[in-house]
Amino acid sequence: MLASRAAALLAGAVMAGSLFAAAPAVAGPVSPDAWNECPASRFCMWTGVGGTERIIILQVGDPDLGTPGARPVVRSAYNRTDARWCLYRSTYYRDLIGAVNPGGLANLRPSTRVASVRPCP
Repeated sequence: MLASRAAALLAGAVMAGSLFAAAPAVAGPVSPDAWNECPASRFCMWTGVGGTERIIILQVGDPDLGTPGARPVVRSAYNRTDARWCLYRSTYYRDLIGAVNPGGLANLRPSTRVASVRPCP
């Protein structure tokens, strides 16, 4: 039953157009329990697919997620806010990677590095 629920959640996200616009999703396991680590009214990113491994929880944007070598490789994201969130390759919101609609969750390309993130302007 969990597998069918996970498939339904992912299918719903795809149909709602809530996956990253410019960073296509990749196949990977999706566990509803893993996604639940993201608190309500927050935007979350993980270093593993399906909401696994290290989590980054944001309420407001962050113009610089770390030095280039330390920037997280983001493999999945979940937007539990009411706003669309934009992810950028460069600090201070430059070089848009893509956006996640409210309620959207996605698995991303393995090489996706995020330098800054915020609710889309």
